[in-house]
Amino acid sequence: MNLSKLSLSQIVNLSLAVFLLLGIAATTYTVNNLRDTEAEAARGGKNATPASIKVDQTDVHFGDSVTFTTSGGKYIHVICYQTLASIVYGTTQPIGTSFLLTPSNVYGNPYNPEWGADCYAYLYSRVNSRSSDFLAFTAFSVAR
Repeated sequence: MNLSKLSLSQIVNLSLAVFLLLGIAATTYTVNNLRDTEAEAARGGKNATPASIKVDQTDVHFGDSVTFTTSGGKYIHVICYQTLASIVYGTTQPIGTSFLLTPSNVYGNPYNPEWGADCYAYLYSRVNSRSSDFLAFTAFSVAR
């Protein structure tokens, strides 16, 4: 492109287009950088202690309340299986709350009162209908 053959209005339009593209690129970089920074902060930052979760009780049975010690995060999701395909408990609550392990036929899966269950607690910094930020998890067993 020979700039000497462009009219003044074409040069102004070209300059505005370049300026607009640079502005879009800078805005996109800033938004992505802020999103990554927020996610990193939710995970505890570069030099912070990693997020963790630990069940406080040692002998857990159905009908017990379970609490967790956490580092980081805002929400805990607990899910319990009696078999790989049989979910008998599942809920999400804020950290600092207790989980009453009351088994049921979740999603139509049969609960067998003669069996225990394998449970998993997942720590998240946020949970909504579109996404969640997973931080850590722990596993524990529930006796019948």
